[in-house]
Amino acid sequence: SEWQGQCMCDECRAAMDEGLPQHALETQVVGEALASIQEDMPEFGARVLLTQGSYPVNEEVLAAAQPWLDVSYYCGAGRPTSTYNSSPEPMVHPLIEEFAADRWLGVYPQFTASFALVCPWSCPQFMKYRMDEFAAKSCESVCGYTVPNNQLHEFNVLAAAEWGWNVDGRTPREFAIAWATRKGIDDAEAVGDWAETLGPVSWRIYGAPKGCGNHIALLTNAANALGTGAAPELGSGIWRYYDRVEAMEEDLRTCAEARRIAERLDVPELVEESRVVQAYAMMVRRLYEVGTLLRSEDVSSAEVRRQLQEAMTALANAGLQGG
Repeated sequence: SEWQGQCMCDECRAAMDEGLPQHALETQVVGEALASIQEDMPEFGARVLLTQGSYPVNEEVLAAAQPWLDVSYYCGAGRPTSTYNSSPEPMVHPLIEEFAADRWLGVYPQFTASFALVCPWSCPQFMKYRMDEFAAKSCESVCGYTVPNNQLHEFNVLAAAEWGWNVDGRTPREFAIAWATRKGIDDAEAVGDWAETLGPVSWRIYGAPKGCGNHIALLTNAANALGTGAAPELGSGIWRYYDRVEAMEEDLRTCAEARRIAERLDVPELVEESRVVQAYAMMVRRLYEVGTLLRSEDVSSAEVRRQLQEAMTALANAGLQGG
């Protein structure tokens, strides 16, 4: 069950009274059902999918999974290791990793910036990081989640196949060049430059949410908090992967360079992604600037009000560009 289900029959209620969770009971039943047909149908298998509902009791669920039963790790709720997570942080946590060391384990990651938004993301650095983790932790299967389909996220889906096949193969740059070559783009090397340039910036922004949040919600939360007088905080929220203001300025310059490459190549999908990521980077920087100015001791002075107006205008323009 994705959430907390509970069978009310006498047998299940008695088992739960003894401390066995509903999700562990469900797992036992699946394993018993498989065992009942294996003699006649040895080729038949079954797989249990962990969920956000089972997350608090996954230890008991895994203990209840008979040796002939496969398990896949999925969690769609706001846990630090939710599989709806694009952060540069590990997804397979120690309990799951320990199980995978001896048993068949699959994983259900998202290949997109968010499970709830449609926005462009072609990031070989992110995909290589995820597949490196899965291979190192003995995962047997990857079932990627994309919104609304694989076609809009072709780059990342193919990157998963690339490193799912061989994590010690091509570098992120080499993969981007190979992808561009197969697409028939004249200057494939420039696409490698573009992916190397833009990927880390987009990952800092798209990967900022913890659990299964998204960057749009973080931008909104930041704007609302600044409106109440809160201070913008490096290392937190949408600024989670920024430790200094200068890094935001560096990302703006990087986005401008990536956009120049894309526009020279005249590949619409690369141009559009460059514009969108650039817009988000501008929002990140201008929100921080607005928050800082609002807390200035001279906030009523003509000079600070002028700077605020410029920052607010830049923020609004970024919103129009990203929208």
